[in-house]
Amino acid sequence: MASPYEKGPRKLNPVSILIILGIALGIYAGVRFLPPYWTSWQVKESLRDACSAMYAMQKYDPATKTAEMQKLKDKLTGQIQALGIEDPDVELDDSSEPGWAIAVARYDVTVSFFKPRVMHFTPEARMDLTPSDLQKRK
Repeated sequence: MASPYEKGPRKLNPVSILIILGIALGIYAGVRFLPPYWTSWQVKESLRDACSAMYAMQKYDPATKTAEMQKLKDKLTGQIQALGIEDPDVELDDSSEPGWAIAVARYDVTVSFFKPRVMHFTPEARMDLTPSDLQKRK
């Protein structure tokens, strides 16, 4: 009795079709979902830069510090909007946790993956404001 697979399996069978569809779906999902995560990483880099600026502001007098914090917040909001985020909620805080500068941005991104889905992002950056004394580490 001869086997139906004497010449080998067919080139195109249901399993290979499912594998091709799975790969196509994975590529489509990557194209849709990776850009918002990349933007979130860029926002976090901007927040880290803001924390560095807040570290430099800790020696300012209160009136100057308030004005500079507002300028920094406006600059940060502009940078985030330049990344394509329409309405970011930016918070800069150096008083709620003593010794720490905290920068937080909250925003939503709508991604269409067969139907519209809202992704919520809250990138945060923290920096220790305690001056380091490298001489004591020896």
